[in-house]
Formats: sequence, structure tokens, C-alpha cells
Amino acid sequence: QSLDLVSAYFVPGDEGASGLAALARRGVQVRVLTNSLAATDVAAAHVGYARHRAGLAAAGVTLLELPPHAAPGKPARRPQLTAARASLHAKTFVVDGHTVFIGSMNLDPRSTRLNTEVGLVVHSPALAARLRERLDLLAREGAWQVRAIPGGGLRWDGAAPAPATVDT
Repeated sequence: QSLDLVSAYFVPGDEGASGLAALARRGVQVRVLTNSLAATDVAAAHVGYARHRAGLAAAGVTLLELPPHAAPGKPARRPQLTAARASLHAKTFVVDGHTVFIGSMNLDPRSTRLNTEVGLVVHSPALAARLRERLDLLAREGAWQVRAIPGGGLRWDGAAPAPATVDT
């Protein structure tokens, strides 16, 4: 019924993007939260996601990108020159509101094939609800939502000032 993914470095690859798009087309609510290009510290990983962004959005996957200095529930403030940019580092997913994965694995091919990763799968509706509430808050107040524009292109909507609309 639902799949909420949170990954700092979301690189689904062709197979992963096809699978997520197929889920969304079947009516599964699929949401992905990742860093925006402005918030990531690894631009190469963002490119691996960006090439799938239009297809995922067109298929009905909700794509959320964390902007730099996102702080949902708090008024925007100007960062100090020495302050680090805000950046997502969580790696988690919630399935159907009851099963949660929390771990070190990014959703990218490098984590799958090369890195030594750990994670926990927890069957907890209470924990799943808390994580989904946090994602709901970020979706409303702290993230940009990437939307497909009919006829092509993408638009970023959200509470924070968004980057320009782009053609795909």
C-alpha cells in the first residue's frame, strides 16, 4: 500500500527506477526523500538520481528533495558563513506503515555491491508512524516536491525558495 524511502544518496539505477514506477502505477503510494543538488555533498550521486527523476515523477512517485538549511517547523534563518549546509544523512524505509528499515545502506549501487553495510528491520507500527509523521512534516514544510509538468519538464514546489523549473 505504501513505501516511504529516505536516502541521502538515492541512486535507483534502471531496475530500481522501473520497480518504483511500477509500484506507483499499481496504486502504491511511493515517496522518496533525498538531498537536493544544493544540499548534497556528493554531486556524482545526485546525477545518478537526477537521470531518473522525470520518469519517476511522471509515474506518480512522490519525489521530495531536502534543500540546504531546511528546518521544518522553524522559521527560516540566514546561516552563518562558517555554518555547514543542512544535508540529509538518514537511510530508512517504511513499508505499509508497519515495517521499518534503519541502517547505513544508501539506496545506490555502491552500497549494494561494494560497501559493508548494516541495518535493522523492525516490525513496529508505532515506529513506522513516527517516521511517516516526520516525512509528512518535511513534505509540508521543509522539502521541495519535484513534479512532472505535462508535456515535459519538472517543477519544484515547496515552502523553501525552489530552484528554477527545468525541461527534461
